Amino acid sequence: MTTAYLLAKEGVAVTVEAVANVVGQSELAVAVAFLVALVFYIDDRKENRLRPRTAAIVAAAYAVACFAKEHGIVLPALLVAAELTIIADSTPLVRRARELAPLYVTLAIIAVVFVGVRSSVLSDHGLGGFQPFTPFRALHIGSVDRILTAVTVVPQWFRLLLWPARLSSEYGPPEIEIAQGPSLVQLPGLLLLVGTVGIAVALRKRQPVISFGVAFAAIALAPSSNFLLPAGIVLAERTLFLPSVGAMLVVGAVANVVREQLTSRYPRSRVPVVCATAMCASLLLAGSARSVMRTRVWHDNDRLFRQAVVDSPRAYRAHFMLGAWAFENKRKREGEAEYRKALSLFPYDPFLSYSMAEQYRNAGSCGSALPLYKWTHDLDPNLRLGHTMYAWCLLQEGQFADGRKMAVDAYRFGGDPKLLNPMIAYADSVLGGAAKKSSDAVSVLAKKAPSKVPDSLQKAAQKGGRGLSAR
Repeated sequence: MTTAYLLAKEGVAVTVEAVANVVGQSELAVAVAFLVALVFYIDDRKENRLRPRTAAIVAAAYAVACFAKEHGIVLPALLVAAELTIIADSTPLVRRARELAPLYVTLAIIAVVFVGVRSSVLSDHGLGGFQPFTPFRALHIGSVDRILTAVTVVPQWFRLLLWPARLSSEYGPPEIEIAQGPSLVQLPGLLLLVGTVGIAVALRKRQPVISFGVAFAAIALAPSSNFLLPAGIVLAERTLFLPSVGAMLVVGAVANVVREQLTSRYPRSRVPVVCATAMCASLLLAGSARSVMRTRVWHDNDRLFRQAVVDSPRAYRAHFMLGAWAFENKRKREGEAEYRKALSLFPYDPFLSYSMAEQYRNAGSCGSALPLYKWTHDLDPNLRLGHTMYAWCLLQEGQFADGRKMAVDAYRFGGDPKLLNPMIAYADSVLGGAAKKSSDAVSVLAKKAPSKVPDSLQKAAQKGGRGLSAR
């Protein structure tokens, strides 16, 4: 198992995202904790025992894994998978469960505490603790279509785990189709799922390591897969770091079977075994070289975001992120072009249209911003962002009745009364004909109006400018 883990870490290029950036490195902590727990547990259980010291180590590793990353919660399922595959224990199942019950009860208590703490901290994120995947929310995707989308992603899992020649920091629509009912696009994923599960079940007695490797990969993938709970992503390479250990267990077990077959077929010749070994070594070296080269992409944001649109030109969020980065660095023409490209690929992300509206408003072009504000709130009427600025732009463009209505509506979403009260008073004065003409009234409000976006993905909207055509 240690060898398989090292292969996964060093030779599988898909693991780069987990080691090359800060966010992904919690995956490392989970993998190390899992490895420690599994090695101690399996060593004891192969001798048909479970010492108190081992139980304490497993429990401590489980707590570390859970609080390092949410998918650490699946460790007990991996231990059960080991019991059903690679641990040969002739003890009756009921008796075995009774003997192991204290450890599993302890793990259950740790899991309950973890879920309770996480839920209290992320009370608005649902049971899984994830922000809803924006395209799912924008397209009002239900549980069935979410699962069908996950089935569509399955071939990508196999490709990235077994032959990660093409990597990307962004995966999403329209490159990955968001399911809206069954379609032929889901057939390859369904066949791979059914076939892999069937093979794992069929080989449980003859090749238990293969069965355990398949179970390991499936269990490790489950929390972020969208099969069980809505995840905040559709696919991210860092989430494949732990499953890659299971995949490499399968690869190692298959390689061992091939070696045994070659040895039995050519007992007097070492040439086939040497050739097979050389081939494996070459693949490992190639994977390591690919990992080293890919790590350079994560050197800085500019390099990462530019490479993302090369790796995934049809993933709208790759263009969104590059556009936001360009705006933050005063490259407004480039930012506008990337935002427009993102909108053309997937126009249903309200944060994208809101961000572009804010850029136009900051540049003094409310006429260009208004259609984007309207589209944003048509997509998500409950979005808390942009109501005050939308109202201000309506007033700026002389749409006083609509501007007043939007300003009143902004109160429901926590708008600042110090901004909204003068806006409403100004609209009332114009609509009622009671105010003297004051060409500077709205301009004064503009100076008070903040251009803030509470999500770091929208940092570009914090920067003002004289025009989007300026470089």
